[in-house]
This record gives sequence, structure tokens and C-alpha cells, in this order.
Amino acid sequence: MADSELGRLKRTRFTARAETTRFTTLVRESTASTPHEVYEYYRDRLRETLDQLISLDNDIQALLDNSEYTTDVEVSEEYIDLAKQASLKAKQEMENRLVSTGEKPNCKRVTDWKERIEKLKAKEEMLSKLDSDQAKVEADRKTWREELATSHSGMAKIKPETDKEMLACREMMEAHLQEEEKRTSLDRKPEVAQQEVPIEDAIVKPVKGQKKWHRACWF
Repeated sequence: MADSELGRLKRTRFTARAETTRFTTLVRESTASTPHEVYEYYRDRLRETLDQLISLDNDIQALLDNSEYTTDVEVSEEYIDLAKQASLKAKQEMENRLVSTGEKPNCKRVTDWKERIEKLKAKEEMLSKLDSDQAKVEADRKTWREELATSHSGMAKIKPETDKEMLACREMMEAHLQEEEKRTSLDRKPEVAQQEVPIEDAIVKPVKGQKKWHRACWF
């Protein structure tokens, strides 16, 4: 049982370590044109991953014997230091952006961001109801996501989607969308599903003695 739990924890930690390496690389490869919001996203993800790593290390090391414990602690400290350094660098770059542009974080920017998210969600929901072609749905979603990212304050100079910064912006937006969806789903009451009426049932059948059928009309 202990071996099974240890294996599960190690697999989870492997993913967390991969995330640490990925975001550390993104921070290191960022340029002077990287927006403040992207650095903020990097910092937040690194902090979350750091907390996860520390928790997983403690759980795993409690199950190891003495011979494995020392080696595991050494490797774990390397990843924790890596996450801390990358998070600190992202924080410093955020401060540098604010100083160089004279920009200050404010509630209005957060409000603007949430409004754009709501508009995007509304368009997606409308299209999903009106169009059964999922390929078209995904194509339009991609277009709206690009428009949302490029229209957001500080993202006007983002490079094409093959650029890592653009991908990071999209990932950041997805995270916001998921958070917003979780929040709204808590308040959403279950709706009674309405059964779709077949077209045959929408036709008024003739009364005995009539020669023609008439379609029902809705006004």
C-alpha cells in the first residue's frame, strides 16, 4: 500500500517539476517586450508549483528509507531553489515594467479583463447553440481568443501565435476563464432540459374532412 502511494506521489511530483522547468525557461527567455501581465502569470504559476513541490516532497520523504532520503532531499532542494529564483526574477521584471512605463496596477484593468472574458464566453455559448459544426466552433473560438489577447492592455505588441509569449497569454486567459466558470457554476441553478420538438410534430395534422395540412405558426 505504501509503495502504491509513493508511486502516485512521485508521478505527481514529476509533473510539478516539469512545470517548474518549463516556467523557469519561459522567464529566462523573456525579452524586454514581454508584457507585465505575462510576467505576473509566470510568477503566480511558479508560486503555486513551489507550494505543491514542498508539500509533495514532505509526503514522499516521509515514506523513504535513510538511503533514499538524502538523495531525494538534495534533488528536491534544487527544484525548490529553481522555482524560487524564477519567481523572484518574474517579480523583479514586473516591477521594472511598472517603473519604465509609469503604469500602476488598478482595479479598472482587472474589471476590463473580466468584461472581455464575459463577452468571449457569451459568444462561445451562442455559437455552440446555433452551430453544430464543432470545427467551426473551435475556429471561431481561436479567433476570439486572439482578439481578446491582442486587445488587452499591454498585449498590443504580442508576436504571432508561434511565439512563446503569445502561447503564455492564451494559457493565462484560459486560467482566468476556468476560474470564472468555477465561480459562476456555484451560483447557477440546474435548468430543466427542454425536449426538442421534431419537425414532424410541429405540423398541425388535418381535421377530419379537411384536404390540406397547415403548419403551425409562431409569433
